[in-house]
Amino acid sequence: MPRKSLIPLTDEEKFKLQEQLEQELGCLQRQYSLLEKDRHQYACGIKLNRLNKIVNIYKREHANIDTDLEVASAPAKKRIDAKDTEQLSKLLEERDFNEEEVTHERQYILEIDGQIKKVEKEVVKLRSQQITDRQHEERVWAAMKTVEMLENKLDVQNKKFGVICAKNREMKREIKRMLWERDMFMRIWNKMIDKLVLGKKFMMDLIEQATIAYDQREEWCSKLQALRIKAHYDFIYHTQEMRELKRRQDNNKKLEDFYNVKGQRRVMKDLETKERLRRAENKAKLKEQLALYRNYMADILEFTKKSEVEAIAKTYYIQEAENFSLFKRVNNLIGELEFLNDALGYLHEDIDQQRATNNARLEQQRITIENLEEKLSDVEKAVKHSEEELNDVEEYISKMLAGIDSLFKICRCNRDPILQLLGDNTTINVYNVFLYLEMVEKTVHQALVDVYYNEKAAFDKKKITGTSRIVKDDRTKGELVDVDQVAGSNPCPLCVEYEMVSDVIDTLQHVMSRRQVKAVLRERLVTTDMSVKIHNVSECYLPKSREIIQRRYQ
Repeated sequence: MPRKSLIPLTDEEKFKLQEQLEQELGCLQRQYSLLEKDRHQYACGIKLNRLNKIVNIYKREHANIDTDLEVASAPAKKRIDAKDTEQLSKLLEERDFNEEEVTHERQYILEIDGQIKKVEKEVVKLRSQQITDRQHEERVWAAMKTVEMLENKLDVQNKKFGVICAKNREMKREIKRMLWERDMFMRIWNKMIDKLVLGKKFMMDLIEQATIAYDQREEWCSKLQALRIKAHYDFIYHTQEMRELKRRQDNNKKLEDFYNVKGQRRVMKDLETKERLRRAENKAKLKEQLALYRNYMADILEFTKKSEVEAIAKTYYIQEAENFSLFKRVNNLIGELEFLNDALGYLHEDIDQQRATNNARLEQQRITIENLEEKLSDVEKAVKHSEEELNDVEEYISKMLAGIDSLFKICRCNRDPILQLLGDNTTINVYNVFLYLEMVEKTVHQALVDVYYNEKAAFDKKKITGTSRIVKDDRTKGELVDVDQVAGSNPCPLCVEYEMVSDVIDTLQHVMSRRQVKAVLRERLVTTDMSVKIHNVSECYLPKSREIIQRRYQ
């Protein structure tokens, strides 16, 4: 169906469209007249007679070719060809041998010519080198001059050699001196290297000590920070305690003032008596305490054997400082012990957690192994089932191949056209079965054609009736049906090409089976797009269709 335009056409566009329709109508009328002429010729049988003549010519040529092939493939012809081939191979071998001999002899002759020319050149050279007595005397005088000149050169060279030896001796002395200096330098250099190595060792020790000191500094800084925190907490505690004591002192002072005010206003003799007795008891207690302190002081003086209190106090302060340092050290050790106990507790907790994690991991691994074993058993069963199916399929294929082979033999098919494709293995298998099937199909088709033509010839001669024919006419003859009777229009090639080009799939594609192909075709026939694609090119809405129509009418 043509696509309706959404925008209304103008008068000019309507005129152009009408003109295009008229041109298309004229073209279709011309095509219709040509088709009508062809139909008339086919109905009269003129073209069919021409085609039958051409077919008969091709058949005669085919028969001649078959005859030539049979003659060429006859046993006698093969034997003659084999003899000719053998004779030709022998002649070729003799030709190669003779050619090698000729080449060798030619090379030998060329070498002999070269030697002859060389000898001739030497003879000419020797003849030219013959000298006369005058030339001999001149050569003797020239030799004497040459000897004198060489003696002078020898004297000059001896003097130069002496100078060079003197220089060489001086250079040897210089080399010895430089070697001695080099030895001294190497000794000093080795001493410096040893000092450098020793300095590096000291430096490494210092670096190690600095690292240890830095680590200890970090440790002491952390301890100092802990002591600062503890001192801060103690300060807060003592401050609170002082505040509490201050509050109690204020309360006691207020209470004393209250009692003083109350005692001024009320005088109680019993209370005064009790107060005097209490004071007397306090004085007696103070005297006893003073006597006790004096006894303590005497014991201290006797124990320390010192008469001065300052020396005793100084000794006491020193001992107190030592005791305080020991107390601090004990506190630090206790703190470190608590830290180590906490770290040990954390480590025990980590060990327990890691042990639990390991146990859970082992359990998970055991479950995974069991699942994998179950999957393995299922896969083994599936593989065994697949192997059984494969064996069945292979047995079925072998039976099918045996049937095709027997059918090939029954039809007496010729293997000559496919021998080059088969190679050395001429037995039927899954790789060459289609070649055998094609040969069987061709043979059966040729047999049907031969039977049909033979029966047709016999039927024309009134030898057999139509009911007794093996191949009926309705199998070879067909009624010409117009395409419009099968479908409304032809499938548009532009729409089909557009669909094939636009259907781009980036994933890996596999060949579909027969069942999948049938399902896809069934779905495609059900869809409504197929009815849209069945139209002529002139009714297509793609832009390319307009270009085709314009080129058609140009």
